[in-house]
Amino acid sequence: MSTPSGLDLAGTIGGANASSQKGLIHLVGNGLSFDKALLFMYGPFLSNAFYTPKTNAINITFGAIFLLGLDRSKCSEETVLAKLGFVLGHEVTHGFDKQGVHFDKTGNINVDGIISTEDMKNFSDLNIKAEAIYQDQEVLPGLAQDPEITITEDVADTGGLAFMEELGKEKTDFDWKLFYHEIASGLGSKITRNLFVTGQLNNVHPFGRVRCNVLLTNSPLFQDTFNFKEGDGMYQSKDSQIEIW
Repeated sequence: MSTPSGLDLAGTIGGANASSQKGLIHLVGNGLSFDKALLFMYGPFLSNAFYTPKTNAINITFGAIFLLGLDRSKCSEETVLAKLGFVLGHEVTHGFDKQGVHFDKTGNINVDGIISTEDMKNFSDLNIKAEAIYQDQEVLPGLAQDPEITITEDVADTGGLAFMEELGKEKTDFDWKLFYHEIASGLGSKITRNLFVTGQLNNVHPFGRVRCNVLLTNSPLFQDTFNFKEGDGMYQSKDSQIEIW
């Protein structure tokens, strides 16, 4: 796909991202806080949610809620937890990922981490195991992201899912199959090879089938819900699954 400027779609998106970064630097340089500058750049109807450790704040735009289609009067508990709940749980977990764990509640940096030395070692070991689960998982044939780049988002996803699974357990007659289908519908994506290589290969977020499938297969409750057996495509033994938070 080409544009009037003569650039292909990937090049146009890259140029737009560079322009946005310059605008963000300008706003922060003129006294606006990083959080507020980002929200100003996104605008209320652009969909995004993010956590900033320096202010220990979760930010979610109105556009993110609109995109989720969350008319509470029409949504089931399963849909609300799988859509908005998962996003919020994901962002909360960023406060305790490999970056967030070095910031205290007021945004001060603690090089040694905000948890005990023993817990920090266990946390680091679990992150290494998490990276191994995502290692060599192909988004497209022959194309895989580096889990060392995506690890903070991988961990945030597992935390977001774990949060919502715990809340789901408190509900009466909770439809777990619907819940997991709603999770999958929010994470699954398709992309061309060119756009993935130029715009997503080094993105911190795992993409498409990898983000969806690796996350869900790591959940014991997901495995039990669909009664997967060894040899099934989404089967993962419980001894190889990891739980960080």
